[in-house]
Amino acid sequence: MANGFYNDYEERLLTEGSDTKYEQDPRTEQDPEPDDCYVLPPVLKARTLIWSVISFIAGILSIVLCPLYYLSFIFSVVAVCMSLISRRNLGYFEKFAIMGLIFGLVGFVFGVFSLIAGMIGLFV
Repeated sequence: MANGFYNDYEERLLTEGSDTKYEQDPRTEQDPEPDDCYVLPPVLKARTLIWSVISFIAGILSIVLCPLYYLSFIFSVVAVCMSLISRRNLGYFEKFAIMGLIFGLVGFVFGVFSLIAGMIGLFV
């Protein structure tokens, strides 16, 4: 019966007959999904979403305050750190955390351009 169409479980059932005790089919056993460990109660999830919102707000402030490069650097570092903390707490990147990360990096780059422009005297 090992012609390639049957696996070991089906072959045992065919060779031993129908009066044997049936085991559970190993194909139906399901392991717990790894995503189950990231499911948080609604209260804890709301508390951890605060980090992604703070990241988003700090990222926007880092872009808006790019002429003041020192504030842009501070807010961009806060945005990136809060985004990574949100990722660590939730197990995935929330949409506000992604936008905060992107805005924080863009604000950092704009702050560097502002610093260079200030050094050569463009913003006087």
